Amino acid sequence: MNHSVSFVVLSLLSVGTLPGCGGAPNEMGHENEIGTHDDEVRAGRQDPADPQDPTTPIADRPRPIRPAPGPTDPPPIFAPPTADLQLDGVMRYYEIGEPTLVQRINVINVGDTPVTAPNGRVSVAGVMLSGALYQYAGSATQPNTVNPWERGYIHVVVPTSLMAPCQTYAVQIDLDHTMQTGGAPVFANDSGSASTVCPLTWTTPIDELHLGTVPHWSVEGKSLSSIVSSFVSGRPDGALCSSCHNASASYPYHPNVAQNGSGLIGPYAPASGDQAWICTGDPWWHRFVFLPESTYPHTPYLREFVQKWVSDGAMP
Repeated sequence: MNHSVSFVVLSLLSVGTLPGCGGAPNEMGHENEIGTHDDEVRAGRQDPADPQDPTTPIADRPRPIRPAPGPTDPPPIFAPPTADLQLDGVMRYYEIGEPTLVQRINVINVGDTPVTAPNGRVSVAGVMLSGALYQYAGSATQPNTVNPWERGYIHVVVPTSLMAPCQTYAVQIDLDHTMQTGGAPVFANDSGSASTVCPLTWTTPIDELHLGTVPHWSVEGKSLSSIVSSFVSGRPDGALCSSCHNASASYPYHPNVAQNGSGLIGPYAPASGDQAWICTGDPWWHRFVFLPESTYPHTPYLREFVQKWVSDGAMP
């Protein structure tokens, strides 16, 4: 998700307020004129006193005519709070045994007040389903609630025959208008297309479509190949894998790369010793995921991606 704004500041100085430019000295001169020359002219012509002249008594001056007050401004109109769910285009599902699957329809609350929905109906590929709203690691403390501009999902159970990976389906949420509040506009964005999660391969980008949820910023858009090969960092601290795992390191996993260097590492070729990341007797992925963090202090995000890559078939 940068804007640049230029500000032009224009200072206007009245020349009458600057010393030597006709300020206070000129005003004093004008007062002297009123007390001398103007009085002499007025006395010779016998003109009536000017009602606006400072020499005219205040009581004799006509009162200014003030304009009638205008119509009262209408009171401000405040839009009602909105609890507005919107599809974000991705669904994920889990097998729970024939003949049904648990499915999560990803949504985001684009309103300005929390959405609380313990139940509601949706449509997926024309099939009506009942479900409930849950949050993805959000800040809501109430059950079945997603706070403004946070993400969640509608949990439904679908027939196994309905879903296939990496396919796009027509979806409509809140069919009965019971999950959202705020008037007709909140229901205008309830229909759209959503794709089931695609398999994560060694080289595909780590994104919501391949993971099922929005990935952590430290790995988003990168691939397992580029991270493991130390072309990019997969950690919030910016460290490369080769900063610890390199040819001179004492770790069991020590690929033949220089410290903080890079080198292409594939999933099937031996990366350290005679073990590859997959398909050998003691592959590195298993130790990466299941060894305690005290042994390998990898982030939970990287562990999750490696495990999903394996569960999706460990494709190159």
